[in-house]
Amino acid sequence: MVQKLSAVFTSGFRFAKTPGVDTTALTLSGAATFKTGAKDANGNNISVGCLVRIEANTGASAFRVTARTVHPIVSKAVKNVVVATIKNLL
Repeated sequence: MVQKLSAVFTSGFRFAKTPGVDTTALTLSGAATFKTGAKDANGNNISVGCLVRIEANTGASAFRVTARTVHPIVSKAVKNVVVATIKNLL
């Protein structure tokens, strides 16, 4: 299950895996930058950095998903998408 999720993590979500962070085969960590539709003062799209960690229990039937960004709404949205994807893979 974690291997399937790893493929979706990098190809679907386009997260880069963070080397050296995951100490077991049951964890998956990565980073990405999201460009929003909102514009900054110069008219450029605002980018939001995001860190995600997914931890599975030994049976891979329960997961803990942690998402961190500078904006709580983006963190919640990223977490919700990852959780929905995990549910679809189960």
